[in-house]
Amino acid sequence: MRALARLLGVVAVIFLCSGHVGSPDAWYEGPAGPYSVVIHVETPGVIPGVAGVNVRVTGEGVERVTAVANKFDATGGAPPPEIAKPVSDRPGWYRTTLWIMSAGSNSVTVRVHGRLGEGSAVVPLVAVPTRRLEFDRRLGMGLGALGVVLFVGLLTIVGAAVGEGVLPPGVEPDRRRMRLAWMARGAAAIVIALLLFGGWRWWDAEDGAFVRSMFRPMASDAAVADHEDGRSIVITIRDSTWIMRNDGLWLRAGGASRRTPLIADHGKLMHLFVVAEDGGAFAHLHPFTTDSVRFIAALPPLPV
Repeated sequence: MRALARLLGVVAVIFLCSGHVGSPDAWYEGPAGPYSVVIHVETPGVIPGVAGVNVRVTGEGVERVTAVANKFDATGGAPPPEIAKPVSDRPGWYRTTLWIMSAGSNSVTVRVHGRLGEGSAVVPLVAVPTRRLEFDRRLGMGLGALGVVLFVGLLTIVGAAVGEGVLPPGVEPDRRRMRLAWMARGAAAIVIALLLFGGWRWWDAEDGAFVRSMFRPMASDAAVADHEDGRSIVITIRDSTWIMRNDGLWLRAGGASRRTPLIADHGKLMHLFVVAEDGGAFAHLHPFTTDSVRFIAALPPLPV
């Protein structure tokens, strides 16, 4: 029984330690004025999209928790903060949702109001589309069938308007009038087909633009450099869309999207984790840069 309890304990520790490894979500743990908070922002997979904001507050007399999203270059017009409601089955936790309207460098500001006063914390959030939602095939088939019904109904209305709409009640249309009605149906069918073709091309263009805007890791390489003071690791971004990010003509010619500037996360532009292949060594480094392309960090003494 004791061995089983130990095994379950180890499994629980592994689960907790690996909970957000590789996750695009944003986490923050620290002070928010007189309160201690843990903030977990669930980033949306598509932009625009809805982000979930989960806040755990440690402190007495909490009266209200709010959250608001901001774009890095916003100068005004921010929406009012959303009120985070207590989570019924998780004491101390509050949750709300926020719309993230544009990709790039965003942030989520969480404010806590209570008897101890007011405090706030800002969580940097990189919002980028990471997946493309597929259209449900069954819904598409249903909408297609409805579209056929509407198409036939519209042609029927056009034919009736031309063939019988101008005649007195009870008068049957002659051959000339019927021929005009069929010609009107044909012209309407051509116009509708052109509109549908234009809509299809527009849809493909929008879908292609969205696919091009999806996040892809930038091409980069790493190397270790030896010098008199020791060794350093050099990270160089080779991605041409980043190197040419300020050349609007080059980006438009290549059909590339403009990348947003870097912003500091916990005061650092880059967080680099060096892990030995066997897991026996680990280092958390903060490379510095002068051009946002080449990042350098001194290597600490690591076991060989």
